[in-house]
Amino acid sequence: GILRPQTAPFDKITRTLVPAFDGLSKDSVYSYHLDETVAGWASIAVKGKVGSRIRIRYVSEEGEDYGQVDSYVLKGEGLEKWEPKFTWHAFRRIEVVSSGVTLDKGSLKIKVVHTDVPRNGSFECSSPFLNKINEAYIKTQNANFHGSISSDCPHRERLGYTGDGQVIVESSIFSYDMRQFYRKWFDDMDDARNKNTGFVTHTAPFGGGGGGPAWGSAYVIMPWAYFNYYGDTTVLKQHYAGMKHWVEYLQTRTDKDGLVTREEPNGWCLGDWCTPANVDVPAPLVNTAYYYYVTDIMSRIASVLGKSEDHSKFKELAEGIKVDFNKAYYNTSKRTYWEGRQGADVFALAFGLVPKENYTEVFNSLLVHLKEINYHFDTGILGTPLLLKVLSENDRDDIAYQIMNQRDFPGFGYLLDPANSSMWETWNGEGSRCHPMFGSVIEWFYGGIGGIKVDAAGVGMKHFRLEPKPTGDLTFCKASYDSQFGKIRSEWEKAQDGSLKVVIEIPENTSATYVLPFNKQRIKNEAGKDVTAEMVNGKYQVKFKSGVYRFNVL
Repeated sequence: GILRPQTAPFDKITRTLVPAFDGLSKDSVYSYHLDETVAGWASIAVKGKVGSRIRIRYVSEEGEDYGQVDSYVLKGEGLEKWEPKFTWHAFRRIEVVSSGVTLDKGSLKIKVVHTDVPRNGSFECSSPFLNKINEAYIKTQNANFHGSISSDCPHRERLGYTGDGQVIVESSIFSYDMRQFYRKWFDDMDDARNKNTGFVTHTAPFGGGGGGPAWGSAYVIMPWAYFNYYGDTTVLKQHYAGMKHWVEYLQTRTDKDGLVTREEPNGWCLGDWCTPANVDVPAPLVNTAYYYYVTDIMSRIASVLGKSEDHSKFKELAEGIKVDFNKAYYNTSKRTYWEGRQGADVFALAFGLVPKENYTEVFNSLLVHLKEINYHFDTGILGTPLLLKVLSENDRDDIAYQIMNQRDFPGFGYLLDPANSSMWETWNGEGSRCHPMFGSVIEWFYGGIGGIKVDAAGVGMKHFRLEPKPTGDLTFCKASYDSQFGKIRSEWEKAQDGSLKVVIEIPENTSATYVLPFNKQRIKNEAGKDVTAEMVNGKYQVKFKSGVYRFNVL
């Protein structure tokens, strides 16, 4: 065969931990536990008679082992050290069953193993709760990084769900250097897709699992995000034909009203997933919204690549989808889409499906709905990050913060219990308790509170926006992101005199636009000089070249 380089980042042992020893029970069961869920394995050092058998059971936070068991038979030749190879497990507790071997706190260590994807960002604010959510995402994501796969859960399914991947794409990019990892995963999506029909599987590299158009649409959404953050057109060129084929496939999945109502025969065709209550939002609403979204993205990609004819075709197709969507779901009397709940308005607002003349009324309807449900999430994995994005784009980060800060159901309050170290698959804790998909909210930490944003005028962070939102009772925020040009830093602290102390860092060969919060109009720089901001599109802003700047927003 042909010798080829490994294109995916490799797995490695990243940490060695000493678990707490809980003692002996039932005469032969030795128990150990960690403070967090990890992926990896146990390394043992034991003495015993020849033929003695040790059985190591790996138990998750939800109390399941999912068949994760290792066995070792002793040689009986003094101290024996052993650990498994060519496998990994996800767990927080370990039970070692052995009737013929005595174990103690020094008999076992934990090797933590995951794909060696470098950390790429940092976030800290005055809220310990938000910090804990961020930390839980990192722990959950680390446990789910293996090879070129960002899995849904690291024990039960271990599948590279594309829908899960697309909702956390920006959170992942802010938190890790995803360039090599994503290039391989995009190749996997291409390998797994149906080259005849254009269908993109719900998981990659091995196709399977449930999903719907929002899953296959990852093949368009994620390369587009990759381009915007990294400025690399290579992936767009490489996968253009496949991405175009996906939109063409969706064209064959519509009913007489132009709504996407099906995928493959006998396959799942979900809308949103894992809402707090039963999923009621119509699947065709969600699916058609994504149909419009990826078509709109393809028009932009075609423009970037100089494919003017395709640009026009995609743009015309998108306009037609928009008409069909509004005809089917817009409620003119209530100024909402469908019933205005479970993200129905959010999908329309986030993806640009709301006609300009209706936008304010639809957004206000969303605010009314959020008040009615006492500012909690009622969305699933798809609608949750879009809700925060829509609120932030409309300068209602105060409401986004109120929702994120809820400690009761549905919310992230479960992370306040030391028994829970990672993110849950569902709002009520059913199913896996190590699912990174709701880590999609981390993008708002960086892009909303910290204010680090891509600027369409300077893709790849050649030029970017800094638009922090010092909202609620937060008193400070420190956010940073290592772009390909260097570190981007956005820090702010509320001063006692009511001003905002700011530190920003702009890498060499880049520039940034700083948008003043609270509709303020001037800053005082380190030299004590007042600088008046320029009004652009209703917001006051100041432009900066590369460097580190300290100033007060007055």
